Amino acid sequence: MGEHIMVVDDDQGSITSIRLVLERRMPRVKVTCASSGREALELMRRRVPDLVLLEIMMSEMDGWKVTQEMLSDNALKAVPIIYVTAKTDILSRQVGMVCAEGFITKPFEGDELIKIVMDVLARHEREGKP
Repeated sequence: MGEHIMVVDDDQGSITSIRLVLERRMPRVKVTCASSGREALELMRRRVPDLVLLEIMMSEMDGWKVTQEMLSDNALKAVPIIYVTAKTDILSRQVGMVCAEGFITKPFEGDELIKIVMDVLARHEREGKP
């Protein structure tokens, strides 16, 4: 697996935790990190990732807005999103499951994160999605 995964969160501790889990458990994956929605979109437009792990609650541009921007961009709209968020309310989870292919609440278990990431990547590969 030589996939490219983007981690988007404005909390550096969360970025570090997610990156470490991915790099330890999926060593062939390239991880790119962004600390804001705007930075993430800019990086995605330069190199489209295979998957985005996205926090909903961010200052400046929240994860919902990042999702809207991705869906309105032909190059990014097929990129799967997994929300990895501190947002735990039922409405966010329900909306998140409509907009994304996974929803993980923080704090997360490394095994849970890897399982969902691998499931989403495998599903997209089977379905021949870009």
